[in-house]
Amino acid sequence: MKLLYLSCHEVHAYDELLLLHELGVDSFVLGEKPGRLRPRLDFLLNDRPDFISTEECQKAEGMFSKSHIIDASLAARFDATLVLSRNDWLIDFWETLRRKKVIFRLNGQSDEGTEIRLKPFAFRGVSMVGYSPHENRKMAGLPIDATIRLYKDPEEWRGWSGTEPSVMTSCQAIQRGDECCNPSAYRETLRGIPHALYGGDNEIFIEHALKSGLGMTDRSGFLDYVALKKKYQDHRVYFYVGTQPASYTLNFIEAWMTGIPVVSLGPRFNTHEVCELLKSGVDGFYSDDINELRSVIKKLLEEPAAGRTIGVSGRKRATELFGKAVVKEQWRQFLRLSL
Repeated sequence: MKLLYLSCHEVHAYDELLLLHELGVDSFVLGEKPGRLRPRLDFLLNDRPDFISTEECQKAEGMFSKSHIIDASLAARFDATLVLSRNDWLIDFWETLRRKKVIFRLNGQSDEGTEIRLKPFAFRGVSMVGYSPHENRKMAGLPIDATIRLYKDPEEWRGWSGTEPSVMTSCQAIQRGDECCNPSAYRETLRGIPHALYGGDNEIFIEHALKSGLGMTDRSGFLDYVALKKKYQDHRVYFYVGTQPASYTLNFIEAWMTGIPVVSLGPRFNTHEVCELLKSGVDGFYSDDINELRSVIKKLLEEPAAGRTIGVSGRKRATELFGKAVVKEQWRQFLRLSL
């Protein structure tokens, strides 16, 4: 089958496009396709001259990004369209897309109005694919056809050694504020503890942290795919700060599956489903008490063996929930029943 994939998140799209390709789906991407944060995917229909010429492809991508238009003749070439997270796209492009099957893929970015905006489309035949039972509960009035978690490949995300006695966090634009990424709790928890913050748009935060003597050991910021995996392997502890409104994030899955011991802010800090997934003291830790978090992190830095026990249990649980084989089978069943 041929799928028109409307992407607003390069990393999510990279993982999903790989998996769909393995299931025999040929995808054409409009929006954020892999190539910057993740490796380029040369199997996409975007690069298949037998499907679309270079000129047509550039025109379609330009119309989508610059003019917010999808050409109806292009949409007609596909068996289905998958809309990633952006309910405004579903609304804006409905008249163009509605003649074929439409799938709406939630990915944790739903706000209070998402359920209201999506509900009419659920009754027009759009298949709603959730990403978290926790998010589903928040939108109890929206019919969810399948819940398929985000995934990671345990053969890629593995090999924790903890050779670097430092804490790491991966978070995009942590300075967005305490209502989103908890930068104040981050500072307070890691004050005086060796740590590194990775992710884009953190330059100002890192600069202020260095000036205040926060104890930052690495100011790399944005990391490419290979370097990011190496950081998860090398650092001794992963500190999770969440991001509003997501129930869990890709960096949480990556860390947990790699086997680095994960310490998370507790539910008071809007870390949502993560505190339901972690069994504190067994396969990770979480707490609302900053002093307790500091104590746990210091112990893990000083006792790598304790971290290894936690990390092994965490990796096992992460693979059960977010492993590629599990999620691939969920997509296989969904596609078989829905298309």
